[in-house]
Amino acid sequence: MNRTSKIKLKAVLSLIAALAVMLAVVSLMPITVSAAENPLRFTVAQVFTSSSDPADGTFIYRLNPLDPDNPMPQGGTAFGYDVTITGNSSVEIGPVNFTRGGIYRYELAQVIDAEKPGYTCDRRIYTIEVHVDTALNVALVVINVDGTKADNIVFENGYSAPPDQSVPPVDPGKEKPDGGNEGKPGPPTGDELEAAFYYALFVLGVVAAAGIVVYLIRSKRRKQSGG
Repeated sequence: MNRTSKIKLKAVLSLIAALAVMLAVVSLMPITVSAAENPLRFTVAQVFTSSSDPADGTFIYRLNPLDPDNPMPQGGTAFGYDVTITGNSSVEIGPVNFTRGGIYRYELAQVIDAEKPGYTCDRRIYTIEVHVDTALNVALVVINVDGTKADNIVFENGYSAPPDQSVPPVDPGKEKPDGGNEGKPGPPTGDELEAAFYYALFVLGVVAAAGIVVYLIRSKRRKQSGG
């Protein structure tokens, strides 16, 4: 390999190394923050879809401080701050007043105490970071579970009416001959008709035989009387 080729190879390797360093630096950079006001206010939106009229379209969301000393909206405690949203609408959380510099972290999620039939509830958890500098300027960053930045805080819920369970389905293989009318006699079957026919013949035969016997007895008595 001549000297020129060595110089070119060295330049290429240097460029690759520089690119690797740049990528490493970018990967370690914090997520871009959005400027906000102090006191802080931010919006939480809800999207609600329904295939029929639901019994309830109201859901509760809780802002939970990851440090119990974090500033909270009025009415909030170290255990959280709840807001309620109905239907397709949004609410504002705040104001939250920050009096010291630092990074304050919170989590925001839907409160799901128990599953409700027909409802699908959004279980995502947002991490909220509030960056406060020494001049008490505030910047807000919202992070998804996968670590990516979220432009908006949105929860998506839905409702679909469950199938009616009050009337059990009828098994065609177990259907009653009378059509399921309990207490009411159904039409006679072929076997029943045949049995009734032979029974009628038997009764007629008995009656005919009895008639013949009576006739013979009376005839005999008349002959004896005449003789």
